[in-house]
Amino acid sequence: MAAQAMGRFDERVAADLQALPPLLDAFQAWLAGCGCGEELQFDLALVLDEAFTNVVEHGYRGTPGPVAVCAAFRGDEMVVRLVDEAPVFDPLAAPPPELADALEDRAVGGLGVHLIRELTDRAEYVRRDGRNVLTLRRSLGRPPG
Repeated sequence: MAAQAMGRFDERVAADLQALPPLLDAFQAWLAGCGCGEELQFDLALVLDEAFTNVVEHGYRGTPGPVAVCAAFRGDEMVVRLVDEAPVFDPLAAPPPELADALEDRAVGGLGVHLIRELTDRAEYVRRDGRNVLTLRRSLGRPPG
């Protein structure tokens, strides 16, 4: 696959929601250059969007800091990793949302981690060397969405 010849995606940006649109543009351009289809690009960009937003809003909570985002093809899967220096924050510890409730009865938020779980095959969080490390894996053979 041509994607494997493209190497890695590596970006280090500020933990600021204004950094998100250019980050997503660069990520999607890299995915397109690797030969990923539009549906896979959309799914992976949505996962990155939700994960990055969680780091900014719940990890750093408005304080400045860096976020490193890297992605690479490993065999038949895409691995996306976010590393930040915020206080301990495990987004995967969030309980699943109550999807049976009517939309107007649900609390605002809480669907980001649900989307991450639904659009990846495996999500892992560890605290390593004073950093939060979120690793997201998605099989290239998995149907989109």
